[in-house]
Amino acid sequence: MKLRLIAGSGNGRKSTVPVAFKVRVLELVNTGKPSKAAIEEAAGEFELELKPSYTKFAGSHVWRFRKEIQKLIDKEDQETIELVKAAGLVEEVEEESAE
Repeated sequence: MKLRLIAGSGNGRKSTVPVAFKVRVLELVNTGKPSKAAIEEAAGEFELELKPSYTKFAGSHVWRFRKEIQKLIDKEDQETIELVKAAGLVEEVEEESAE
């Protein structure tokens, strides 16, 4: 699996968080888990030690994860699309034909 670099929280540092982790967090939130609990559970599953801001400002991170995942889908990143489909987070949108 290839890891993507994600900009830090404005302090100039870079943080590497796997796309699969972000998708898992979104999957847990989609099942009704609060953002903080979803991040903590996914971090345990992926054996990640996250900065405290991930749980302190969990909702902001989940919002950012959603935007980042959507950008990857828009770029037709196949790895991300497969992860999102496997997590059941995809809504198929039919394109309207111009007639």
